Amino acid sequence: MEAENNKLNFRKPFTSGCCYANSKSGNKQNYKNNTISIMPEDPIICTCSNVSKSIIVDAIKEKNLTTGDSVCDETGAGTACGGCGGDIQEILDETIC
Repeated sequence: MEAENNKLNFRKPFTSGCCYANSKSGNKQNYKNNTISIMPEDPIICTCSNVSKSIIVDAIKEKNLTTGDSVCDETGAGTACGGCGGDIQEILDETIC
């Protein structure tokens, strides 16, 4: 596991953070610990490489991927800035359980 962490910057996943979204009235609303309810159905996990959650999940299932690095190598997610490493790891953990 330590070798995986050397390649990517594994931050806390997006679901544990704080998200702000503009309401229709233009006011910012705090959706802390409730980001899932405002998340698109197939969110982009890696904005640098434009990789969605479904692409990551499909790669994990089809290629039997078991490490964050293998997901990154297969999909290209997390290979630029590495900021989505925590999200990739969370998706991997959920998918292989």
